[in-house]
Amino acid sequence: MAAERGGYREVMASKTKESKKSKDPENSSVVTTLGESALTGLPGKIGGAVAKPVSKRTKWSEQQIRTAIGLALLAWALYRVLRPTVRAVRNR
Repeated sequence: MAAERGGYREVMASKTKESKKSKDPENSSVVTTLGESALTGLPGKIGGAVAKPVSKRTKWSEQQIRTAIGLALLAWALYRVLRPTVRAVRNR
């Protein structure tokens, strides 16, 4: 069934206008998909609410802003998980 739909090459749907225009998986990057997938639940609602006004005031699109916010949240979450792990290994 996954092979019929494209398997892992299938791109997640985005809430931005750009993604509605182009559903081609070749036009989406892995970084964009990763950044937007980090925006789920409450962070996703906040990221979407922030991305629209920021994109109007800057040269970046709403999708780029959402990706940046998602990647920042992902990096912060990894830091929060890995920092105690590294400290525990060092203190052995």
